[in-house]
Amino acid sequence: MSKVKGFDQTMKTDKKKFIKDILWLTFGTLLMSVGVHLFKIPNHFSTGGMSGLSIIIGYLLGKNDVSFITTANLILIFNVIFVIAGFIFVGKSFGWKTVYCSFLFSGAIQLLDIVFPMNSPLTDQRMLELLCATAFQSVGAAVVFKYGGSTGGTDIIAMILKKYLKSDISVSLVIADALIAFSAIFLIDVETGLYSVLGMMLKSFFVQGAIGFINRRKTLLVITSKPDEIIEFITNKLHRSATLWHAAGAFTEEDRTILFAAMTQYQAAELRNYAKKIDEHAFVTVINSSEIYGKGFMNFSDEL
Repeated sequence: MSKVKGFDQTMKTDKKKFIKDILWLTFGTLLMSVGVHLFKIPNHFSTGGMSGLSIIIGYLLGKNDVSFITTANLILIFNVIFVIAGFIFVGKSFGWKTVYCSFLFSGAIQLLDIVFPMNSPLTDQRMLELLCATAFQSVGAAVVFKYGGSTGGTDIIAMILKKYLKSDISVSLVIADALIAFSAIFLIDVETGLYSVLGMMLKSFFVQGAIGFINRRKTLLVITSKPDEIIEFITNKLHRSATLWHAAGAFTEEDRTILFAAMTQYQAAELRNYAKKIDEHAFVTVINSSEIYGKGFMNFSDEL
């Protein structure tokens, strides 16, 4: 009977995780789609990636009166091609999350192009629009990466290169994005190309910053003479755990207990206040952490 209950609990947990992943992947992907449709495509910002490549080709086709193939169409076409290539060359390790996000990204841009077509930029402030495009894409990408997804495109090419050439996936992505961004200087115009290069560089900083913010947690070291009360507060009130070891003050030589714990920012504030309340001589060190691996936090398989 206990085995059946354990199996049911595991199934419920897996179902909740699946629903949570789907919701966050959907949110992140749609955020990226909005940024591309509203800001990147109307300004021809080719800041890298599959959307950047599609923007350049879409611009060239439109310039040569081939307007029936839009940038939104090209994004869908390239994503289908890259997803098929991923299945052929990467195989079973090619995750369902990448497939889901790839087609959702393409489909959302197609729908936006029909419902809210962008024939010109929203404003005449190109720098403002570049920052908006970068912000939407960076936050969306950070959320998608956090939950193990990818919107495809050059990410898939990088996966293929990593498998067959053993190249660093981050290096491959940077090279691909740089080539696409710099090509806008020659294929569109110098101003747009320079904006694209700047956007590519800003995006790398924004994405890392957004990932760091999303993953941000607190690690605490609490030195106290009343460990039992604080441990009870951590386990029963905060529903966290802690590691402890015994120590002695270097000056007073009095016995002390050191508690080490990791938790959210809100929980850290509660623990700090409680430790001060229960032990006025407690010493608390709070450290910002964006990479905590283990139960209740990031999986060891998670990529930054």
